[in-house]
Amino acid sequence: SISGTVTLTGSGTLDNAITGRITTTGTGVYGISGTPTVTNAGSIVVGGTAIWLNSGGRVANTGTTALISGGTGISIRNANGTVSNDGTITGSAGAGVVIDYAAGSVTNSATGTITGATGGVNFGDTSGAVATVINYGLIASSGGYAVNMDRGVVTNHAGATMSGVSGVQLGTGKL
Repeated sequence: SISGTVTLTGSGTLDNAITGRITTTGTGVYGISGTPTVTNAGSIVVGGTAIWLNSGGRVANTGTTALISGGTGISIRNANGTVSNDGTITGSAGAGVVIDYAAGSVTNSATGTITGATGGVNFGDTSGAVATVINYGLIASSGGYAVNMDRGVVTNHAGATMSGVSGVQLGTGKL
């Protein structure tokens, strides 16, 4: 168990095993620079942002019991981000997944759940690039869009659910 923020620089890697637990009142995992990779099979439960990668990166929430939970679940900014989810990602005050000022992809498996108070998955500004959301599970928001992006492709497979107070918003692209 780690009580406090884990800081990654450059192409740093964090592998939080199935028995691993990261807790803090602030940010759980903070990628300062580079494109770090975070693999979580355990739990990251925090009061602030669970995973914040400031210069892009990759997050894999692996296994049906894997949990990423915070005010915001995952925030990836300023460079492309990739998120794959087999477990649960929750933003209790913000979005489940936010990728800002870049594009990338979010893939939610049949066992995956992504929820957020203000949005399930939000690509804030893709800067003209094409973002991708592929859903086999559940993406939902109690107060906003299930998925919100200005440019991209949203695929909701048979049996999957996208649910939000405001539905799905896609500026330009394909649903």
